[in-house]
Amino acid sequence: MTAAPSVFNATLNAHGLYNAFQFVLRLSPAVHRKIAELPTGIASSRDIGFDGAQAFSTYLHETIHWWQHAGSTYGLMLSLSYPTQVHGNYKHLRELIATVGFKKPIRTLARVLPAPGGMGTLRGVANTIVNNHFDFEAFRGLTYNCAVAKSVVADPFFECVGHAHEITYGNNILVLAATVDPDFGILQHPKEWEEPFDALQQSREEGFHPGSRVKLWPIGAHEIMEGQACFGQLQYLAFFSGGRLGWDNFRTLGMLHGVYAKAFETFLAITELEWPPALDHPTVGLFLLICDMAINPGAGFPFPLVHFSSFITDTDPGTRFAMLCSLVRLKCPDVITAIRDYSRTEYE
Repeated sequence: MTAAPSVFNATLNAHGLYNAFQFVLRLSPAVHRKIAELPTGIASSRDIGFDGAQAFSTYLHETIHWWQHAGSTYGLMLSLSYPTQVHGNYKHLRELIATVGFKKPIRTLARVLPAPGGMGTLRGVANTIVNNHFDFEAFRGLTYNCAVAKSVVADPFFECVGHAHEITYGNNILVLAATVDPDFGILQHPKEWEEPFDALQQSREEGFHPGSRVKLWPIGAHEIMEGQACFGQLQYLAFFSGGRLGWDNFRTLGMLHGVYAKAFETFLAITELEWPPALDHPTVGLFLLICDMAINPGAGFPFPLVHFSSFITDTDPGTRFAMLCSLVRLKCPDVITAIRDYSRTEYE
């Protein structure tokens, strides 16, 4: 399968990036030099200059990506999935290595090792390693964007969407609990999920049994995160310029295209709103709020999982984004003009 890329680039010819696998924010040497040249303390726009503002906006863009991964629930689940993927297979890998040595690919071993292949057998151990590894990859791919999600669904190791979400969340919580909550006084133990999820599989609930239909949404976490970071960057530059820089300027600069505009275009299409005249318009404020809500689910973590049948839609950022946009149009159109000053009170 095609793994979900872990790199989130900034605009302006990718002069910066955030790597979700390495937990690191990087800036190009040119951007580093320009930021180092900026005056310390509070400075006027004249002292900074447009090149300085442009460089700092790239740093801001990447800082938003860092916050998305360190400061949102989806970002935490995504970032934790990499080390948890290793923890989940550590015991099985040691068992396999002790018998057959360091041999790759394990996916081939799972197919060619002599039968039987059930639990407790060598072939079964190899199969468990491959399945565990794939489940984490599947979660990342399914939530990343449609293109990667399609490659996940086409893989013969794919079971169902609900299984990928359950395995990733459950193992992440076990790793977290071992560190901060060993008695599960705050976190819910994933073993409490087994019976309800088994019941959903037995009743052939859509999304929770092998062969069930997979629903793909227009965008995923990739487009949401890049859109949120890009529009934060654009607002900074628009405010820096005193409103002189607008949409057309940013299109000319190459900052408003493709993945950077996709989430906003989807937001406008679902809410049936017009493209706003300026960067500080309430429509942009509402878009940024929906981005934030989309990547901050509460089901399973940090709150107990109660509604098991809606676990997929409750935790998938793309699903949440599309449903929140629909709710604006169908249920609460009054929020369209609610964010004018971008104040905490308005957002609450």
